[in-house]
Amino acid sequence: MDRYFLVSPEDKTDSRNRYFYWMRENDDNWVQFVKGVWRPKRSGDIIKLCARVKEPFLLDWSNTWLYRPGSNFGWLNRNGRFYGCPTYYHDQLAEFMIGLDVTELENTGWVRVKGSNYYSCTKRLSAAQRNWLSMRGYKIYD
Repeated sequence: MDRYFLVSPEDKTDSRNRYFYWMRENDDNWVQFVKGVWRPKRSGDIIKLCARVKEPFLLDWSNTWLYRPGSNFGWLNRNGRFYGCPTYYHDQLAEFMIGLDVTELENTGWVRVKGSNYYSCTKRLSAAQRNWLSMRGYKIYD
């Protein structure tokens, strides 16, 4: 099992709205594996949690920068549940938070929501997906 840390790197602005990232340790560095960024460990880093899991999708992503339920970007499952993400982070959300690759999501009919007026789906929309999209003003194509 790998060990992961929920870390907010030192912020020079001392902002109250600091983002948290799941990271791994590598000697004197944090590895922010979703973005592929290495950061030196600093005394001002805030470590909120440590977890040992087999796969990253088993981590609780709800307190991280990747989890954005109010976003206009993300994935919509067949039951109408939306998983929001930062702009253009669909692939990372699929892999790290949902635990499936993009091809698996598309082949099972998930909708890739790409902003406030565009989406794509390789399968026919489910009733729940149609409802979710139409309630938010998306034009539904058959």
